Amino acid sequence: MRRCMRLYVGFYMIIFALALFILPTAQAKQSGAYDFIDIMYPGSDWTFASDINAGGQIVGHFGYNVPPYESHGFYFYKGVFSEVKIPGATAVAAGTISEQGRIAGMFVDASGVEHGYTLYNGKLTVIDYPGAVATDTWGTNQRKQANGVYYVYNDLGWLLPHAYLLYRGEFIDIDPPDAVAAIASTMNARGHVVGFYTTDFSDEYGFLYDNGNFTKIEFPGAFWTDAYGINDNGKIVGGFGDKKGGHGYILDKGIFTQIDVPDSLYTRTNCINTKGQIVGMYVDSSGNQKGFIANKISAAPPALGSESKVSTTWASIKYK
Repeated sequence: MRRCMRLYVGFYMIIFALALFILPTAQAKQSGAYDFIDIMYPGSDWTFASDINAGGQIVGHFGYNVPPYESHGFYFYKGVFSEVKIPGATAVAAGTISEQGRIAGMFVDASGVEHGYTLYNGKLTVIDYPGAVATDTWGTNQRKQANGVYYVYNDLGWLLPHAYLLYRGEFIDIDPPDAVAAIASTMNARGHVVGFYTTDFSDEYGFLYDNGNFTKIEFPGAFWTDAYGINDNGKIVGGFGDKKGGHGYILDKGIFTQIDVPDSLYTRTNCINTKGQIVGMYVDSSGNQKGFIANKISAAPPALGSESKVSTTWASIKYK
């Protein structure tokens, strides 16, 4: 997505609360055996799989390498694609889907303004942070909480992202204490939020937010680390960069596991559900961007159907 920070970091883990606590050094290991299955919206030039819930429902966005190069949201379940459409929008992205099927993301209106949204049972709720130039909503859960990023200009005239949590109509800023810019990626049912931030534009770290406490996340030896997803068991997925390129990871009980799609130039793990299924995106050896779902080989693969299809029913939903 645009406006994504891509900076560089080292490794250690810190919790920010009323005081600063140092955690034990985390460990890293190579990825285990996974089955990787491509997710490509039919006819698209690129596809980005953002989230998967425990029921196997997947959301994301796709696009074409021709003008106007805008993204389109999608919902994918049991081998059938449906486009997520918002009336009057020129671009749509679906960022997350809760266990109940509540979708959150962003859209661009006819005036070029970016808004966050949630969509549930055909009801569209538009989310705009007060006074912001743009708002994106990348996370939601069954408690009707939401999180994301809003953009405002600083004193130097730079348009910078800041993380927010939304609950019962109240916006709460959740930038880590030393951040100058931050993005909240998603959240789980407990309200734990993950994201990434920078302190001086020469570094980039992942973070976990839990009821006012911050945990800093870094993959060992990485140039930069982002956190993109967290499931209800507390497993975190994200991306990191090293001298070999960009990779995905899982963080579970202090142990990092590197995830790479075979023969890929770049891998990004965006979400993990409570069954351990992972979705993300990768760039293949020819430079094509594709979505994927990854399953441990010991687990039964999902029923994606023998052939991907496109459903036209989603576009007929009436938005309130």
